[in-house]
Amino acid sequence: MSIFSNRVYRGKWVETDRHEITSEDLEDYKSVSLVPSEYGMSICLCLKSGGYEYTPLSNRSKSMSGNITLDDLKGATLVTLSRDGDDDIKRIEF
Repeated sequence: MSIFSNRVYRGKWVETDRHEITSEDLEDYKSVSLVPSEYGMSICLCLKSGGYEYTPLSNRSKSMSGNITLDDLKGATLVTLSRDGDDDIKRIEF
């Protein structure tokens, strides 16, 4: 048995896409809220069809608290991060 961790370093997360959030992007959602999560603060989007989607805020986002609306998300940026061996992750940046 090895005394060293068997975790493999897969490299740094790299930004591969930036997309400004538009009204069309928000058509499938009926409400939004800011919630604490294991990754810091996250955006919780309530789908019109039922269910929820959670997207963490980017480390570069300004500090946010309180209530937010779907209109607050217009103009924010959806950032995609990638690295070899892992699925892409998304972050919202204000």
